[in-house]
Amino acid sequence: MTEPSDTASRPEASSSRRLERALGLHRSGNLQEAERLYREILAEEAGNTEALHLLGIARYQQGDAAAAVELLEHAVAIRPGYAEAHNNLGNALYVQGDPARAAAAYRMAVELNPALVDAHSNLGNALCLLGNLEQAVEAYGRALDLKPGLAEVQVNLGNTLSALGRLDEAIASYRQAIAVNPALFQAFSNLGNAYRAQGRLAEAVAALQEALRLAPDLAEAHNNLGNAFKEQGRLSEAADAYRKALALNPDLAETLSNLGNVLSEQGLLAEAMEAFERSLQLRPDPAVHSNLLVNLGYDAKLRPQALFAAHREWAQRYAAAVTEATVFSDGPRDSQRALRIGYVSADFRRHPVGWFLLEVFVHHDPERCEIHCYSGCENEDDVTARLREGARAWRSTLGLSDDELARIIRADGIDILVDLAGHTAGNRLTLFARRPAPVQVTWLGYCDTTGLPNMDYILMDEVTVPADVEPWFTEKVVRLPDTRWCYTPPEYAPTVAAPPVQKRGFVTFGSFNNLIKLGPEVIDLWAGILVAVPDAHLLLNWRTLEDPALQARYRNLFAERGVEASRLELHGGRIPHADVLNAYADIDIALDPYPFTGGLSTCEALWMGVPVITRAGERPVSRQGKAILRALDLEALVAETEEDYVNIAVTLARDSRRIADLRAGLRQKMASSSLRDGASFTRNLETVYRALM
Repeated sequence: MTEPSDTASRPEASSSRRLERALGLHRSGNLQEAERLYREILAEEAGNTEALHLLGIARYQQGDAAAAVELLEHAVAIRPGYAEAHNNLGNALYVQGDPARAAAAYRMAVELNPALVDAHSNLGNALCLLGNLEQAVEAYGRALDLKPGLAEVQVNLGNTLSALGRLDEAIASYRQAIAVNPALFQAFSNLGNAYRAQGRLAEAVAALQEALRLAPDLAEAHNNLGNAFKEQGRLSEAADAYRKALALNPDLAETLSNLGNVLSEQGLLAEAMEAFERSLQLRPDPAVHSNLLVNLGYDAKLRPQALFAAHREWAQRYAAAVTEATVFSDGPRDSQRALRIGYVSADFRRHPVGWFLLEVFVHHDPERCEIHCYSGCENEDDVTARLREGARAWRSTLGLSDDELARIIRADGIDILVDLAGHTAGNRLTLFARRPAPVQVTWLGYCDTTGLPNMDYILMDEVTVPADVEPWFTEKVVRLPDTRWCYTPPEYAPTVAAPPVQKRGFVTFGSFNNLIKLGPEVIDLWAGILVAVPDAHLLLNWRTLEDPALQARYRNLFAERGVEASRLELHGGRIPHADVLNAYADIDIALDPYPFTGGLSTCEALWMGVPVITRAGERPVSRQGKAILRALDLEALVAETEEDYVNIAVTLARDSRRIADLRAGLRQKMASSSLRDGASFTRNLETVYRALM
């Protein structure tokens, strides 16, 4: 946002020559001499509103906002119709950190003088700080209607539209700013951000590089360029861009967080954790701290007790101050009334959460459950459209503060509010701390506790959370029958292909999991399998493997463990989901990572006829694969130790007939399992919801 502007009017005709001279000195930058003259005038004429106004501006310009407020309040008290003084009073209040009073002053200014452009623009700035983004858009629009050539206001408008998720309008606003001022590097930088949010990554990189051509030392643009490179899968370049930003400004907490995310995607867990921790030292932030917790889940050495304590710490740091014990009516409930279920997520789209929800939304009985969705999706897609069809009400949460969203949810009369994110990206856990619904549940998107005292229940299953694991949840564990998931395969999933061993003459193991799951323990385990099956290959398919430096790193990691680089097949890049599913035709056996096992990736492999070998551990996240395989009566593929894991993999690799038999029957086995019985799964879920009331 731009700084608030100052409006200084000429003295009235009746003003003295001394006031004219003081104003001339003021405009020439001689503030001290101008101030001396203003004070002389006020000593003789205490109610001179022009002198009060101009002296207030001078004090504001010299950094004394408190004195400016006092002088300007005096001026408008004497002359309530003085629009310019109200505007500048708003400026002083704004820099004092009081946007609410500033907005009131700006509103008075535009009410008195609707043609006062600066006051409309300044009102937009204050409303943004207050979180009233829609009103801010209106204020900026009025300023631009009066004076279309205000490039900085166009940028502010674009920023506000971006925050609201109105990206097409934001891009148009940035382009208009650039048309007015082609040297406005902030417009190029923010235009790049908007393009990135739309997935127009080449255009994002071009805009950000132009911003850096105009302002090479703009740390923010280096950070934004890193974001665009990251989305393109150019992880090494992204990390370099973030490091350039940090070299220019080591105190950029956001950039350190972004660097942590890239290092995580490169599989560099220790380095990622260090970046997150440095970011949090500079600026505590619940989203960054949630990223830290998610990454802790990939650490094979971390015990459940330590992970539980880390989640409790998050809640104490960010949720305790806003935790509310809201009293809801406890009168008699109508057991026949449909429950109002509110689902909160930023992942109502092509995402594991979206895919696992589809069957549920199709089969929810509107006589039993009325579905309300609170969506933080920036980019909706065909899965979004299908989910919308099953919802009674759909609200975008983009641009809404936790308090605003809590008021909306309470007004909607939600009975059970369901978090679908846990600590994953885009979560609204600080909303749940405010208790907007009488019953609050977390499910589906995260396989650990939220740590929140106001989160009442977590929906799991008996395999993922056995009884001895319950103490590591702040929530009460409620177990769904079978698994906690119901899988919907896409219509475009190809038919199951023949095992590639039949053509290639050797077994191909594979994993389509996020590389951060492949810690040193996993590399050791998989290298041990490849050494034991000396002609086997390993195919890794993950979008970030498009990065040549990352490919070289993984080849070296396996080479250090006795596996030739030629035995690794590394596929990367952003490819259509249908092509990802087609790629399962190239592997015979899927290897599940540990301790963070697969969820959607495991279901997709099984649907494509690929058997999955998993290792179960003590933490819930390491038992997801076991829960899925038990639903298919395939516990023979579940290992309880590393030795078992290697033995199961080696034994299966040497039995091409069993590989073929499994491949031929897996899709039908899955289709007839509880994982695909959407109607029963949803009835069970609705029964659980009713019991929670």
